[in-house]
Amino acid sequence: MQFLEPMGAWALLALAAVLAFYLLKRQYEERTVPSTYLWRMALRDESASRPLERLRRSLLLILQLLAAALFALALMRPALPGHTAGEFVIVLDASASMQAADETGRTRMEEARQRAEELVRGLNALDRVTVLRAGTNVDVLTSRADRQTAIAAIRAAQSGSGGARMEEALSLARAMAQEIEGLGICVFSDASIAPVEGASLYAVGAAAENRALVSLAVEETASGGRAVARVANYGAACEIQLEGYADGVLCDVRTAQAGAGETVSVSFDVPPGAQRVEARLANGGALALDDARWWRRAEDARRTVVLAGEGNLFLEAALALRADIDVVRASVEEAPAIEGAQLYIFDGVLPQTLPQSGSLLCVNPPEGADILGISVAGAQTPQGAVHAGDRFSENLSLAGVALRTYRPLSGGEVILLCGDDAIAAWAESGAQRAAVIGFDLSDSNLPVKYDFPVLMLQLLDALAPDASMGVADAVVGEAVPVTASARAEAVSVITPAGESVSLAPPFPAAPFTGADEVGEYALVETLPEGEERAWFAVYMPAAESDVRAVAEDAAQAGGGAVRAAGREMTMWAVLLLLAALMLEWWVSRREN
Repeated sequence: MQFLEPMGAWALLALAAVLAFYLLKRQYEERTVPSTYLWRMALRDESASRPLERLRRSLLLILQLLAAALFALALMRPALPGHTAGEFVIVLDASASMQAADETGRTRMEEARQRAEELVRGLNALDRVTVLRAGTNVDVLTSRADRQTAIAAIRAAQSGSGGARMEEALSLARAMAQEIEGLGICVFSDASIAPVEGASLYAVGAAAENRALVSLAVEETASGGRAVARVANYGAACEIQLEGYADGVLCDVRTAQAGAGETVSVSFDVPPGAQRVEARLANGGALALDDARWWRRAEDARRTVVLAGEGNLFLEAALALRADIDVVRASVEEAPAIEGAQLYIFDGVLPQTLPQSGSLLCVNPPEGADILGISVAGAQTPQGAVHAGDRFSENLSLAGVALRTYRPLSGGEVILLCGDDAIAAWAESGAQRAAVIGFDLSDSNLPVKYDFPVLMLQLLDALAPDASMGVADAVVGEAVPVTASARAEAVSVITPAGESVSLAPPFPAAPFTGADEVGEYALVETLPEGEERAWFAVYMPAAESDVRAVAEDAAQAGGGAVRAAGREMTMWAVLLLLAALMLEWWVSRREN
């Protein structure tokens, strides 16, 4: 037998109070009695001459002492022994699937909180509890706290909109188990976990059907537009009900049949000129987070590129790959004075003073030049093959690329190498970016290789980002890479809740790591002439949408001792107390 509330033992003082009432001498007043029988009773009552009278044997006294003892026992919460661990770790799964609701509207997270609270209430008063929340990050809600603190943390825990880093949470629990002997690990999740010694899985939720929007694309036509949504059916065959909204107004409603486990396409009409399109499921199922997708019309922003040099057909052809670029040709002396350009290209020449804003692309710069920390050496003859470096090497083979001469570069990040020498490099200084190519394009066969347009497009996208491309949609919990304009004075992100998160200064802009909720976000660049906004959406992980299967309760090796403290006997103590009080009442009435 053990007691979950040892402090309830203070109620045993009630035993002394009951005895005191029986021991203290009662005071009497004089009365005239007409009967000797009553006289004998009066003599018996007055026979005691001391302040305390002798304790007489009484069934009523025994029952009252028993009731007081049972009252104290109930307050102490007796329980049969059920665990050996004095330390517990509660791991709460906070993934998006824990927001799935059953037929009564109760979510899996609500069930997990209830079951975790019941487990903690059943622990010994001296036990200590650590509560971990496993979402896109592992949060320590309490560390070796008492039961009341742990219960408050469990009640406050909320499920997130992303995945669950359950392995990290269990690794932390295992590390604690190495330091704390007999540590009990209790995991509350709707997913199975890898076997962990000493851990018990408390499965929550029931299998449910769900439908999820997995993509939305809008194709503009002469008469307006057409949106195509892809819907995944995680359940039995059913009818999909899709609503289409344009600029916040319902514009179309469509239905489609979807087989069990099937993904279908549903299209709807969009009015001409719509800036924002939303697809929404009317019968999404158990999970609401995946019932909507958004599309935004990109801003039609032009990029000004200043080209200085004698003229290079290869460079001009590469610039023509971007429809949003306006090329301004200028002399090397005039180029730095042209304001508002996104990119300055210097081919074979370099001004005495480089532009202080905008990106730089310097091709075959003169010996001794220094461009954002990239130094140019004297001309050399190639001694090795051309191969890719660390930056912009995606989809480059560079097979058969040859050079006549080149100028080795030092500093920055390597883009291309010839043997051990860097022949193309990348550097950033604050908001300004620069790419340097240390050879004349006419002295190489690179421009006639398919690698050249691939490399130039990557450089142009980094030096003069295409505003129409916006920012790629992301998944909750992932870092969103940001390529800001070289002319940006500040960069920030506005969340669906309206909060503004600053990314720069300082430059270069840091990736956005606050994508913690599903919805639309705005990347805001502050330029000298005003603000530019690029919209992107953040969605929950696709794997979280399938809530058809749930795990089952399981205890791993050594985990049997981490269940609750055992069967609580408080209710039996209360029932015995009521029985004792009823019997005391009956005896009292009988004696009177």
